[in-house]
Amino acid sequence: MKLLSEKFRIKMKKILVVDDSWLVRENLKDFLHEFFILEVQMASSASEGIKRLKDQCFDLVLCDYDMPEEKGDKLLLYLRENKHQVPFIFFTGNSELSIELQFPLIETVTGKDFSKLMAAIRKAAVFQVRETIF
Repeated sequence: MKLLSEKFRIKMKKILVVDDSWLVRENLKDFLHEFFILEVQMASSASEGIKRLKDQCFDLVLCDYDMPEEKGDKLLLYLRENKHQVPFIFFTGNSELSIELQFPLIETVTGKDFSKLMAAIRKAAVFQVRETIF
């Protein structure tokens, strides 16, 4: 018998999760593992995320926007300034947030809604496949 999560398998190998909350990072890691995304790297700030991006390639970046030391857009700006084409999703608890950045590949999931997050990850995976084919 197949597990329900097998039906929704995502073909991404490596994801970077950036959030100041240890609990949110761990929950996201567990959530992603359920969908067979086995390599999940974690960072607690935008600066730490930038360090990881300098050393490694990722299929997707999930990033909180409101973090105490710096906002998540610092990481996004780094990616765009350095011509990284990795899909980027803001995953934030602030349901009032409206991000007005004019960069491609952005999805914003507010309210820490995991069902919306899954839809955004699927969208990013489709983009990744399309970029590989074309």
